[in-house]
Amino acid sequence: MAHHVYNTEGFIVESAPRGEANKMYLIFTEELGMVRATAQGVRFLKSKLRFALQDMSYARVSLVRGKDMWRVTNARAEWNVYKQYKDNKDVLFALAQIFALLRRLIPGEEKNEALFRYLYDACMFLESKELLPEEVKSYERIVVLNILHYLGYGVSTQELAVFIDVPLSTELLEKMIKEKTKALQEINRSLKETQL
Repeated sequence: MAHHVYNTEGFIVESAPRGEANKMYLIFTEELGMVRATAQGVRFLKSKLRFALQDMSYARVSLVRGKDMWRVTNARAEWNVYKQYKDNKDVLFALAQIFALLRRLIPGEEKNEALFRYLYDACMFLESKELLPEEVKSYERIVVLNILHYLGYGVSTQELAVFIDVPLSTELLEKMIKEKTKALQEINRSLKETQL
């Protein structure tokens, strides 16, 4: 029986070894939400998939639905965080925090196109700018506030509403520097509300 191959783009949120040479992945896609997928033989040195499926990267993946889970049959990296930011610990740390939040809060195969588009645009903004350490912290706070917003944990203060559902800019990052205390309080309140 032929299986339908589903081609999509997604963020490689997390991976974990499975068996001798396989890996399990969490991939956040635009149309399917958070997909749990396995890749066969990906830990072998000869595997073509291993470099395309790096944690915190953006990749074009081909998936086949198995009995219990998805299986990755092909992948091509579009944007690799470690290659891009290996010399910038501030950016790597901020992105690690953002991806950890995605893993924690996105329930599963539930479509959230608005969040996916926002994350994609946020990554493209990051790729186009050289940010100072304080700006990277502002970037992280703004992206986290928006993740919480798109997952239904709304912003409760008027001062922070200006950061929600708007394109990132250096001006917006500068504004966040002044509102960082309120932003952190709001993030902590929302995370408490999630009970996760």
